[in-house]
Amino acid sequence: MDIARAYTRYVGKLMPDRRHDGGGDEIVLATYNVEALFDCEKDPEKQDHEYLPHGFYAWTEEKLKVKLANLGRVIRTIDGGRGPDILALNEVENFPVAERLLRDALDGLGYVTLVHLETDDLHGLDNVLLSRYPLRAPACVHSATRAGMEPAKRPRGVLEATLDVDGVALTIFVNHWPAGRAPGPRLGVARMLRRLLEERILAEPDAEIVVLGDFNAGLDDEALGRAGLGVSADDAAVRDGAPGATLFHAAAADPRTHFTRPWPYKGPEGAWNALDHVFVSRGLLDDDGLTWVSGSTAVVREDFMLADDGTPRPFFERGVRPREQKLERAGFSDHLPVVTRLRRAPRK
Repeated sequence: MDIARAYTRYVGKLMPDRRHDGGGDEIVLATYNVEALFDCEKDPEKQDHEYLPHGFYAWTEEKLKVKLANLGRVIRTIDGGRGPDILALNEVENFPVAERLLRDALDGLGYVTLVHLETDDLHGLDNVLLSRYPLRAPACVHSATRAGMEPAKRPRGVLEATLDVDGVALTIFVNHWPAGRAPGPRLGVARMLRRLLEERILAEPDAEIVVLGDFNAGLDDEALGRAGLGVSADDAAVRDGAPGATLFHAAAADPRTHFTRPWPYKGPEGAWNALDHVFVSRGLLDDDGLTWVSGSTAVVREDFMLADDGTPRPFFERGVRPREQKLERAGFSDHLPVVTRLRRAPRK
């Protein structure tokens, strides 16, 4: 057992095995790219040198504390201050810093499960899952790395965790796909995940699955289409298992989740992108067990999360050298969270 799996087992002992408080018939899920949540220590196996006290970002314990507090403020905004029941995070370096987020910024919100497993990412930007529900089975990472692939080009694996939601098995796949204009690197991850999903749904047609995260791709990207993951906006096609319709896109009315600018930042040039998505399987489109709530997906966009021009406030101010950043002006992330809801079927 490697150290990441040992950490996961340790959390299972640390936190009580207790169910959700049953306070309502809806389960709130969220996905949030938290933009480079690093600790301040050198990992000899990762290229994390920019986020060290002497690195480009002059990353210190003081800055980390502010970053954690600021992320906690965003997460606590969700669902009227309760935070989501299930939260997927991207760009978290390791388990200890994820545990600090839980302990220092999310204390009292009732999370009983924290999952982090190392991926092939050279920079240590991994995925995390927090949940008020216990794990039903051991979590795992599905690698999309091919033999002979250069370390710098190895994509992050997909984190899989199955939760026990009041007796219903809900499987979550947390994604953070490669960036770039060309869809090629994303296609490898998409096809790997699609094969896995198709096998799972063939064996269990009503399996309740949520696929979410930062896909670094809009819906017109080939990696999300019929040649890749097989995302469809046609719920009937997904219910019927039509070719090329593996998952339904639980779209937000406002799809803007990320705003990109050229580097170095020089003025207002840039563009909004819909990179963070939530997709659901056919098992969440029926009225048995859990059901996706139509129209419930939304981008969390509170004023305090935004810069003066209405774009997300990253931790480091645009146009300011990281070493000159005033911590009282530090932001949150260059992405905005996306939330959606599931509904419990009426108890018989």
